[in-house]
Amino acid sequence: MSINKKFAEVNSLQGCDIEYLSSQNLAYVKDLKQARKEIEDYRTTIKDISDFPFSKDQKGYFIPKDSIDELFAQDQGVGFTGLKVYFGKSDDTGDDGKALLDIIVIATIKEEQYEATDYKVPGELPENPGANEPKIAKARPCPSQCGKENALNKPISI
Repeated sequence: MSINKKFAEVNSLQGCDIEYLSSQNLAYVKDLKQARKEIEDYRTTIKDISDFPFSKDQKGYFIPKDSIDELFAQDQGVGFTGLKVYFGKSDDTGDDGKALLDIIVIATIKEEQYEATDYKVPGELPENPGANEPKIAKARPCPSQCGKENALNKPISI
């Protein structure tokens, strides 16, 4: 099935509550079963990659509500369109001694035809960053911030 047909099929589903953006920038909604399948497929895939550079124990991230509120409160909310998540390499390591994948979460605004422009992020980093920098959400890794075990964070069965 082509990727566009798959997106059309997923978009036609009712009762979905997890919105997801594809690599082709097409928004679609998936259900919990599809989300679990993709999480399990990802964890299974990286488990079999012997030279995977990041900790395989990492399941996700927790972003506290107050951190999200702080992002959207910048400059009285100026018309934010959402949040963008970037991936980075943390200075910390997992229990297996490998680097942890980190996420950087920033608010976005609509600018010209772009709905997801990073708020207050200049084209080049300034020599002396100041008070005009954007807020970046605090994110904490799972594990240890997984919460109660559920369908998305439980161990995979292989």
